[in-house]
Amino acid sequence: MKLLYVLPILVSSVVCSAAFVEVTGDKVNLRSASGMPSDVVGQVNSGDLLELQGNVTDPWVKVTPPQSVDLWVSSQYVENGVITGNRVRVRAGASVNYKDVGIVEKGTKVEVRGKVGDWTKIAPPKTTAVWITNTYEKATGKVTNSQ
Repeated sequence: MKLLYVLPILVSSVVCSAAFVEVTGDKVNLRSASGMPSDVVGQVNSGDLLELQGNVTDPWVKVTPPQSVDLWVSSQYVENGVITGNRVRVRAGASVNYKDVGIVEKGTKVEVRGKVGDWTKIAPPKTTAVWITNTYEKATGKVTNSQ
């Protein structure tokens, strides 16, 4: 007969980790999707760290946009810096012709940076993603923990 021992496991908190990639070139384009024909949403320079959302070995690497990038939402869904619509698309430019780079939920606070026509320019929420070619990035081994 085999005895089975069950040990209690105590979990005190949940720890989230974020990995980063380091940019290895200057004026490297961040794009709204993987591939050259997609919209440029910003640029980064050598030494910049970007939070990794994808796989560093893919030809195009999915990352969280740095705070220097401007993104856009339809002004009809923003009131006093708060998103008023359900699942509002965040876009790479001030038009529905630009690709969406993420979704923000109703009640999300956003940093408003300006307005053009019917579009509001905002700082990038954490729920957005942009792409960088793996030619100009390398894994850093840097990881942050938050609770």
